[in-house]
Amino acid sequence: MKKCYLLLALCSITLFGLAQDESVKTLRPDKNNFSFEVDFMPFNLDKPIVLNSFRGRYFFSEQLALKIGFNFENQKNVYETPANTPDDIMLFDENEEKFNVLGLQTGLEYHFLKSRRISPYVGFGIGFENKTSCANYTDYTVDYYYNQDYEIVTTTTEITNAWETSVDYYIDQWGNIHYIYGVNERAYTSYGFNLLLGADIYIIKHLYLGFELGLGVHTYKYKEIEVKVNEVKEIEFEE
Repeated sequence: MKKCYLLLALCSITLFGLAQDESVKTLRPDKNNFSFEVDFMPFNLDKPIVLNSFRGRYFFSEQLALKIGFNFENQKNVYETPANTPDDIMLFDENEEKFNVLGLQTGLEYHFLKSRRISPYVGFGIGFENKTSCANYTDYTVDYYYNQDYEIVTTTTEITNAWETSVDYYIDQWGNIHYIYGVNERAYTSYGFNLLLGADIYIIKHLYLGFELGLGVHTYKYKEIEVKVNEVKEIEFEE
C-alpha cells in the first residue's frame, strides 16, 4: 500500500545544540557542529515536550547537514470485564493487547541563506518503520443442557500482528447475540521518502525553533495475521 501525504510540522523545536566554536558572530551552527532536536507542542499542557521521537544533525559545513532521526511508540491495555455466568460463579473475561513501533530516518539538508539568525533549508529524507502487535483474549460462556446441567466453557484467543475489535452484531432466532469482529492496530513494515522545506530561527546560541514542510510517499506492507483459538470445557455443574 502506498500513501502520499503533506506534512506540516509547525512546532518541531530544537532544545539545544553542541558547538565546538563559541563565536558570537553568528547564532547558526558552524562546520562540525551537532544539534539535538525534540518535538515541542505548546498547546499540549500535559506533555508540551514529546519524548517519543528524537532527531540529530551533524553539519559537514555551514550549508550541508546530515539528519538522523529515531521514533518509538508503545501501548499496552490490560482489562477485565464480568463474564456472563451464573450468579454463584464469579469469573471475568480477560483482555491483554499491546503494540510497539520503532522507526529510523536519515537525510540531508542544504541551508542556503547565510543569515545570523534565520537558516532556511531544502532537503530530503528516507525512513523505515516497523510495528509489532499482539493480543490475548480469554472469554467465559455457559452451555446449558435439557436436564438443567450446564458447563462453563473457556475460550482463549491468541492473535499475532493485530488486535481484535467488534464492528457489528446480529441476534439469531433464539435471541442470542453474535458479534462480527474486525482487526485493529495491525502490524506492518513501512518505507518512506520525503522532500523537505524548512527554516530554523535561532533565539540564542544553541537554541532555535524549527518549522518544516514535507511532501512524501510511504509504502506499507502489512504483516500476516495469525489467530489461534483454544476452547476448554473446564467445569460441570448440576442444579
